[in-house]
Amino acid sequence: METAEIAESGKIIKEKAIEALIDNTKTLIQFKLKENFLYISTEIKNSLITQIYYGAFSEEEIKKNKYFSEYTLEEIFDELISKSQMKPPEALKLKDNDSIQLKIFLLEIGFKDIEFILKPKSKNNEDKFKELYDIVNELKKENIKLKKSVDELQKIKQENIQIKKLIKILMDFKNRIETDEQEKKHLELDSNILKDDQNKKNRIKEFISKNEKIKAELKYRMTRDGRSFDDFKKLCNNIAPNLLLIKDKKENIFGSYTRVSLIGGDYEKNDLESFLFSLNKNKKYRTKHKKTTDIWCSEKKGPYFRGGDLCFWGKDMSECSSSGKGSYLDESLSTNEPGYYFRVQEIELYKISFE
Repeated sequence: METAEIAESGKIIKEKAIEALIDNTKTLIQFKLKENFLYISTEIKNSLITQIYYGAFSEEEIKKNKYFSEYTLEEIFDELISKSQMKPPEALKLKDNDSIQLKIFLLEIGFKDIEFILKPKSKNNEDKFKELYDIVNELKKENIKLKKSVDELQKIKQENIQIKKLIKILMDFKNRIETDEQEKKHLELDSNILKDDQNKKNRIKEFISKNEKIKAELKYRMTRDGRSFDDFKKLCNNIAPNLLLIKDKKENIFGSYTRVSLIGGDYEKNDLESFLFSLNKNKKYRTKHKKTTDIWCSEKKGPYFRGGDLCFWGKDMSECSSSGKGSYLDESLSTNEPGYYFRVQEIELYKISFE
């Protein structure tokens, strides 16, 4: 193909295409010189999918290679076209499954590499689905041309059936991806504290895990099961992992997540994955320490997080305090005065499982 010069809005464009056989795959390399940039793109056809990679390189970028240091951008373009060829099959290499390296060597100086890093035009599932869908539509257009005889017509009907099946498969695939992504963000929680506020429920889901589906099973509700420490221990013994959700009299909503039980087992426990959180402040607080014991399970009282950042050592579970000076916090979880016991409206504890 000869180099073409095309006038476009007063700008000169030079284009050149080179075909190369790479890993037994016919590949088209397209060069374009426009304004102050050299554009290089390549298409790799594999089954139904065409992968497109591209890059735009300024004169300054290309001149970083010593060979081109004395050339203008137009001279660089002419030099590449007139004196270069594609390298053998290793010319295209995937790099971390994210970009493709297009290497060109100049005939006159042997195998000295001139390397351009081309990025994929698109790689997400939606783009792949659209690409496949467009190909299916192209097949349908081609099928219309085959209506010349009864035999051909029958063949077209059969092919159309296969196309419809393929479209259905593609639509199902797209729907499954969308459904799976939504389920990963969604948390079902039978909560008197959060009621129907799905945004707050999903925020707790993000605090625990963004990429896993989780299930929350209610084990204890203070207004339903009783407020004494014995009531709490009876229903929450050895429940792990667990989510503790609290709402105080001033409408503050906060709580904790731990992989160890808050009641039962050892008196002192350490969990580097544990955290406290406040929905009012939209914050998640991790432990500041790596080796110390941060969670205490009293035989006579309720849960205690080191330094009193979250503490149930009052008369029963209806009294809570948050010091804001312990292993987790630099501020209180509540708007009540830090370090003093205050009344709570509701407490819920959930057993967390991952699917």
